[in-house]
Amino acid sequence: MKTSKIQHRLRSSVLEQIYISGEISRTDIATATGITPATTTSITADLIQQGIVEEIGESTQVKPKVGRKKKLLSIREAHSYYIGSEISEREFTYTLADNLGNIMYQKEYTLLISEISENGHQLYIQYLSDFMSFCDRPITAIGICLPGRYFNEGKVHTNNPLWKNFNLDIIKNSLSIPVFFSNNVNAMSLAKRLFSKGENKDNFIYFHFRRGMHLSYMYEGRIYGRTNPNVGEVGHTIVQADGEICECGKRGCLQTYASESWLIKKATLLAESNVSTFLKNILDGQTELTLNHLFLAYDYGDGEIINLFHQAIKYIVQVLLNLGNLIDANKIFIHSPLFNHKTLEIELHRLLNEFSSNLIGSPQIILVEPYDDFRGSLGGVALALYKTTLEFERQ
Repeated sequence: MKTSKIQHRLRSSVLEQIYISGEISRTDIATATGITPATTTSITADLIQQGIVEEIGESTQVKPKVGRKKKLLSIREAHSYYIGSEISEREFTYTLADNLGNIMYQKEYTLLISEISENGHQLYIQYLSDFMSFCDRPITAIGICLPGRYFNEGKVHTNNPLWKNFNLDIIKNSLSIPVFFSNNVNAMSLAKRLFSKGENKDNFIYFHFRRGMHLSYMYEGRIYGRTNPNVGEVGHTIVQADGEICECGKRGCLQTYASESWLIKKATLLAESNVSTFLKNILDGQTELTLNHLFLAYDYGDGEIINLFHQAIKYIVQVLLNLGNLIDANKIFIHSPLFNHKTLEIELHRLLNEFSSNLIGSPQIILVEPYDDFRGSLGGVALALYKTTLEFERQ
């Protein structure tokens, strides 16, 4: 039976409240959403009948003086399955997971930059078809995460010319199931909210950086400014007014000091110059430097590389503390391969403690997420789930 927009909105509100709470009673759903208890009971009864929600027992809180203990509801796992994927300039990643983000299968395909610029969307379809051949579950939808923005125009909106000929409409039209696109960091933020079993109900920031830098702000349950192409471009925050010229045309942007691509670019110049650096022992004229090479030089006590990393972390801390003063968020999550190196993570926390202020109010919690190449593709799972199940008004 077709539901009205109002019915769909109420159902989505109830279901989303169960997702973000992990476990919750009907009474608490009604209180949190403002939906009447009778309507809440009716909606949850339908969700239980459909196998989406299940009762998991009574609340363990102290029993009230009158009445019965609250019965708790939770999302039922393995109700439906989704494929999430992330497109980047070095690899395509794919994840099959259920409606709670439980991962069934994952695969990564490494690429050459020239392959993307010449035939990217066809390669993507080929690898997706290969991945789907290993999926033994019925797929409800696919969520694809992009290194830029998507405005329903069949292309990635980004300043990177690599994606100029990457045609998203060809991908979408090649599939017989629903396909959705989103900025990769916004999708990671959505996964953080939906798959954390009640730990991230409040406002938070998700700050992801690798070759580029972007942040997503989860504000009152929605991605803030997701249709504005400038919101979230933290990599273009100026941290040194007379610094190097960024690709955007400004000087001293954060990404020119802290992104993986710029760190490697600067380290390569050091290795190719007459500067004394351990990297000379690695770079033989053919070897392409990676972040792991820089970690190795750092561990060997290479002064030039130590300075590069410590300067990067200083400016990251500067931006994080500024965000704490400007944005209403309880937590800031940081996701970057830079902090795969434990000593650099320790340096980050040292500087955060050193420069934190004593302003009124509780300080934001800053957490380093263990870096995972599949974080974006799991975000794609959350995107597909949200679009097909939780979004109030479907396109």
